[in-house]
Amino acid sequence: MSSGLEQNRNVLFSIYVFLIVLSVVILGYSPLLGFYIPISLLLIGFGYERSMRCILSSIAIVGAGFTFASRNFVSGTIKDDFANVYLPAFNDVTNGGSIYYEQYSGGIEFFITLYFKILNYLFGLSQPYMIIFSVVAFTLLLYYLWLERFIIQLVSPKYRSIFIASCLSLVTIIVFTQNMRQAISCVFVLFAINYFFEKKKALYLLFLFLSVIAHTSAIIVFPLFIILLNGSNKTKWIIICACLAFLILFNVAIAFIISNNLLGASTYKLLYYSDVSGRTVDIGYLKFLIISVIASFFLFDKNNLELGKYKSLLYFGTAIYLILMPIPTLSFRFLMLLVVFYNGVLMFFSFGRSIKLFAIIVSVYTIYRFLTLGPYQTIIDGPESYMNLWYSYEWYGDTFLYFIR
Repeated sequence: MSSGLEQNRNVLFSIYVFLIVLSVVILGYSPLLGFYIPISLLLIGFGYERSMRCILSSIAIVGAGFTFASRNFVSGTIKDDFANVYLPAFNDVTNGGSIYYEQYSGGIEFFITLYFKILNYLFGLSQPYMIIFSVVAFTLLLYYLWLERFIIQLVSPKYRSIFIASCLSLVTIIVFTQNMRQAISCVFVLFAINYFFEKKKALYLLFLFLSVIAHTSAIIVFPLFIILLNGSNKTKWIIICACLAFLILFNVAIAFIISNNLLGASTYKLLYYSDVSGRTVDIGYLKFLIISVIASFFLFDKNNLELGKYKSLLYFGTAIYLILMPIPTLSFRFLMLLVVFYNGVLMFFSFGRSIKLFAIIVSVYTIYRFLTLGPYQTIIDGPESYMNLWYSYEWYGDTFLYFIR
């Protein structure tokens, strides 16, 4: 009997080694497949054991990093923050400039410039696509570590690989290439929130500090999400009312200032916020929240009391998002933590009583994303052209690690 078990373990180990080697080889010839093949393996249960899950997730993170690092950074559009904001900062700080970059809240948000300086000093990075990769991979890795450290214990062991796959596949990674400071800040806020709940004061203060020097929005985001996750319903409804009042006052103020040109040349910034064309991005994120809300009515695991705070976050967070949508980009900026990082977590918990159905849905979505990002990518023209992938290299190559040069 024992010899039979030992033989089964050896066979299973051989399968794991083969799949890992295969994933690495595939990654070397296609970062896009290097991202989605490990995700697919996790979806069918090959991440049951933590070691296998960590290895597959690491390969997926590298694949995702090089997939989205390939995006266009010479589009010339004013909307491209990497080309217009981050690349100049990288060049400045690596050519002797101060890490306290004046354009980043007067130098307060110095984490990313410090990170740039360290990268350049240790690895001599200078190519734009490698800068993007380093930010995407760093942010995704921290996010994965947060999932393994704080959230995965709420998931049944037999579904943990599906949970990780869903979270990694539902993160909007293109955001990491564009809103770099806030994306890094958000992932630090995640650690700060959970250490706060664990009453580990030194650690939560450390991560809160890191989140603020990454992006000062953390000063608002951290207490907001503490309340949405664990505050009283009365406090949450007060926030809802405050958002409604802000919406009304904002629109009145915008109309008055623009009509009277009170701010002179700065009025154009307010014109941007009054432009309804910016709402399309917000609606795009909203569809995931709506799916989660609808699924939660029927499939949320009500017997697991520990998940109650995530249901609260979903409902009240979605309400705030809807209220702020008339102000283009504000709902996304204000609730990036919700729609980018909590998206996969909340959707998984919303389908908690039918995880197999959820796995099928995520599998179909994964196939769709692979096809639309790779073989059948739609080339975007105009102001959004910076989002086109495969500018620096193709989605597949004929030499191993062809995308590293």
